Parts: sequence; structure tokens; C-alpha cells
Amino acid sequence: MAMADLSNEGSQRSGPLTQAPSPSSKLITGTPPRYDSPQAIFARYVKTRNAWYTAQPSGSIKTNQQYRRAMRLPLRYSKQSYNWCLDYKQMSRRCVTETGSREWTKEEMMAYLDWSNAEDKRAESQVAEEMLANPPACKRRGLKQIWKRAEEDSREQQALRSAAEKVDQCIVVRS
Repeated sequence: MAMADLSNEGSQRSGPLTQAPSPSSKLITGTPPRYDSPQAIFARYVKTRNAWYTAQPSGSIKTNQQYRRAMRLPLRYSKQSYNWCLDYKQMSRRCVTETGSREWTKEEMMAYLDWSNAEDKRAESQVAEEMLANPPACKRRGLKQIWKRAEEDSREQQALRSAAEKVDQCIVVRS
């Protein structure tokens, strides 16, 4: 199952933490994945990591572990965390792509756990800001309002990611 990292350039090392999924990361329907899908999360992780690799001086060691240290990401997660992300409410047990079904790589699971932790922190800080801005309004929240706000946030995040992807796909001509 260990595959060389297809996204790394020749100067980077390949190893157990730099495994790549199959080249096809689109869902079965052929539509691009949602911003919060494991495929989209991993694609952003690889893109960010490759940008970091590119920014490093020539000849320096460029591994996933070095990247994770530089970004202050955990080098390991507990078995419990991996089991949590494989739950049907998170990533699900298997990655289903156009070419079939396969197990998630450890690197994909780590990227998902990194994203999940960052999302939790973002949401908590957003709620804290809202509570500071208007404390009385926060006391009257019911479950309906909380779910409504979560849906709004999800739509906002999807719009932000879609806009960012469109900007990334633009061709810049410099003269």
C-alpha cells in the first residue's frame, strides 16, 4: 500500500508519512469535493506543504515530518484519534473515488485531524467573539439558533473556499 508521494518533487524524500492517495481525488459524481470533505482537506494540505517545500533553501531536507514541525502540527496522533476520524460521521472507513475504494492513508487522516482541530478552534473563537460583542443575545440561544448558525457558517466557508479555488485557477500574465 505504500506509494511514493506523487505530489513531491524529486528533491524531497518519500517515506511512510509522505504517502499519496491515488491521483483521482474527485468524488464518484465527478464534481469537485466540498471544502470540508477529506479529499479537499488533504488537497489543501498537500498544496500548502508543497508551497513550504518550494520556499525552503535548495539542498535542505524536505519531509512531511519537517513540515509538520515547522507548522507546529502534531507529529503523531493517538489510535483513538485515528479511529474517531474513520467514523461514518467524519471521514468514513474507506476513501471512495472514481477509480474505486481504498483505505485512507495515515497522512490523509492526519491532515483531517489537523483540519478538524483548527476548525474547532476557529468556531470556538468565533463564538467567544460573539459572546463578548453581545452577551445578552447569547443567553437566549436555543438549539434551533445554534444549528442555523452552524449551517450559515458552513455556507460561508464553502463560499470562501470556492472563491479561493477560482482565484488559484486564474492565469496570471506578467510582462
